[in-house]
Amino acid sequence: MDLGVEPVFQLTCRDRNSIALQADLMGASALGISNVLCLTGDPVKVGDSPESRSVFEYESIKLLQTASNLQKGRDAQNLKMNAPTRFFLGSVVNPTVKGNLGQLERMKKKVAAGACFFQTQANYDNEDFYSFLRLSQDINTPILAGILVLHSADIARFINKNIPGIQLPQSIIKRLEEASSPEEEGIKIAIESMLQLKDFCAGFHIMTIRREPLIPTLVKGFYERNS
Repeated sequence: MDLGVEPVFQLTCRDRNSIALQADLMGASALGISNVLCLTGDPVKVGDSPESRSVFEYESIKLLQTASNLQKGRDAQNLKMNAPTRFFLGSVVNPTVKGNLGQLERMKKKVAAGACFFQTQANYDNEDFYSFLRLSQDINTPILAGILVLHSADIARFINKNIPGIQLPQSIIKRLEEASSPEEEGIKIAIESMLQLKDFCAGFHIMTIRREPLIPTLVKGFYERNS
């Protein structure tokens, strides 16, 4: 914020009870953070502390509803606050329609609970991703398409095994295995996805697994190809 960039505060239900979640929202509002992404959270077992206990008193829709109440100047107990919050609330969605049209219905429920934008998980099946974004236009809510930049075949296999909701086609893994520079190939794969999806989303949520220096290269390459 000091640099003039709007952050997106990600708040997950996995690690906090309702009191802590509400306190974090009030704290974010006091600090002037306007964008809040409400998530249920991945299972603890897929993270670095599998022995920890999850909370999950809320899930994302209930968190959205709580945040929406704060917008009206009422807390979770319906007590009047000194001032309402001013958030632009968002949520997440798994961008696939293959055997899973329920994602679109869940998006509608999240919009009803207060979601004003969505960020998606990554999907390396571009036709499936494209179909999802095209169908989701009926919901009339901005979507930031998730782009997870791959940097090796090993990380691709790790994602397939450990990250819920993502499955990489074998063709993608083969491209990384055969590439003289897997990092450059991973950037090419990401740019191909972005070029195919750009007309059906409001922007991109670019992610890496401990390879943040790849992001400027990806952004520059995308703009060069898209100009």
